[in-house]
Amino acid sequence: MTDAAQPDGVLIRGAKLDDLGAVLEIERASFADPWSRSSFTALLERPRVYFAVAVDRATNAVLGHVVAWFVVDESELANLAVLPSARKRGIGGMLLKSALVAAEDRGSVEMYLEVRASNAAAIAL
Repeated sequence: MTDAAQPDGVLIRGAKLDDLGAVLEIERASFADPWSRSSFTALLERPRVYFAVAVDRATNAVLGHVVAWFVVDESELANLAVLPSARKRGIGGMLLKSALVAAEDRGSVEMYLEVRASNAAAIAL
């Protein structure tokens, strides 16, 4: 996975162990049933998983994260969340695009996302 600078000062890069504290804070602020630290830790070294974070280039603060996994020619967007104070800036869209590019690079022809009917933000994204 290569780092890609974004025009608004946000960098999308592979997640690191040092990012997990911030990822967990975002996860807890975003979901009623957040993933655990061990769930995220287990993803860090898996070759069939794309786990990336959006980072503010000026402060190095983690602003969001995305997780996708790949099986043969299909992929699933498993998790995407943005820090509440950083929402409405296009960061979720940048994370989604990075996961779609990673899926295409791995030969995926379809990506699935399961969302609750009440999750208007995910549906709009």
